Amino acid sequence: MAKDKYVYFFGGGKAEGEAGMKNSLGGKGANLAEMTNLG
Repeated sequence: MAKDKYVYFFGGGKAEGEAGMKNSLGGKGANLAEMTNLG
């Protein structure tokens, strides 16, 4: 049984996601992760 991740951390200048995770996070989530990682 595969474990799917449904919750990703965003905050404090760090994010578990990245722009390449558009399929998992959606467009807004992927862009938010990228902006968070950039600072």
